[in-house]
Amino acid sequence: MISVKDALNLIRSNQPVLGTEQIAVADALGRTLSEDIKSTMNLPPFSAANMDGFAISSSEFQDQLQLIGESSAGHPFEGEINAGEAVRISTGARLPKGADRILIQENANFTKDLVTVKKAPNEDTHIRPLGSDYKVGDVLLKAGQTLSAPQLMLCLAAGLETLKVSKKPKLALLSTGDELIPPSSELQDGKIYASNALGLKALLDSWKIDVTIFDSIRDSQDDITNTISKLSEFDLIVPIGGASIGPHDLMRSSFKAAGFEIIFDRLAMRPGKPCWMGRRDKQIVLGLPGNPASAFVCTQIFLRAVLNLEKPFFTAALTEDVEENGPRETYLRATTTLREGQIWVTPIKQQESYRHRPQAEATALIKLPPLSGPYLRGETLQILLLDDLALTR
Repeated sequence: MISVKDALNLIRSNQPVLGTEQIAVADALGRTLSEDIKSTMNLPPFSAANMDGFAISSSEFQDQLQLIGESSAGHPFEGEINAGEAVRISTGARLPKGADRILIQENANFTKDLVTVKKAPNEDTHIRPLGSDYKVGDVLLKAGQTLSAPQLMLCLAAGLETLKVSKKPKLALLSTGDELIPPSSELQDGKIYASNALGLKALLDSWKIDVTIFDSIRDSQDDITNTISKLSEFDLIVPIGGASIGPHDLMRSSFKAAGFEIIFDRLAMRPGKPCWMGRRDKQIVLGLPGNPASAFVCTQIFLRAVLNLEKPFFTAALTEDVEENGPRETYLRATTTLREGQIWVTPIKQQESYRHRPQAEATALIKLPPLSGPYLRGETLQILLLDDLALTR
């Protein structure tokens, strides 16, 4: 068995090779940049007003100023301001030539032709200097970043129409097991309804991954081998089940027989010990255990890593005592609350890997290092948030 840390390092060094594509900025949310983005312009592209008021020259300031025009957003004043003159200006409008300060509107009275100063402007010029946000040649975003909505706004403000990003992986999801039947079927003796694959596809869809399900794969070497032969176009293959060491757990051996090199095949982890990974040329296979808790946790820890979608861990305080952990790194499904700026986390009582309900309730995973604890109420541990909105509810 290898540690979770070692498995993650192997995953990071064996991620799918996907190539790149040029796409519209508007379609790039959640995609990964393939190159640095450098600005070809200054922002703001001109000095602009930061407040509504009057553009003036402070060199020979006077209490009464002649109003000679207006500069509004998108409609700049084309003339020049001299001493004793003012131009009415709107927030974001270009600063007229000769002006070096904004007399804010609250500090002035004005008529059609005259501005009377109620309070002289202080040292704050209320001006957005040219290039004060970024300048030509500045690196706006680094290659490898996963693009967020504010980052797309940054690119659009820089005049970019397209971005070069990594192609989305084509992912094959294999649903295996003689015991599985569709939820639409009548439940038969010894059978269970298939749930892992459809639930996992819904999660992958939310991550904007291109997923194809291959279901009804029997626990048969021939059936599995026949399915593998149809997967040459996929970058990433994720079989669920058949991952342990029983006589009907044939998934890993079938992929090995098909030419996949096994990178790791048992983890010092609970739940998720049978998770495994293999590679054949540019294709990656990540085998998930069939038990729902194991498949769920391994998806959050390892499949995210394969897809370069890892999330940070946070520190949280325990609401109750937690027993000493054994030799395997353990992930407890848990719920979270936020009180006075502190995240509090409560382990769900039932942690057996066959259960579905804990996943439905969980908003976080508590990470217990090997041979650690026991932990008392109020002590802090690392958690992985599953639901980013959970702390605001």
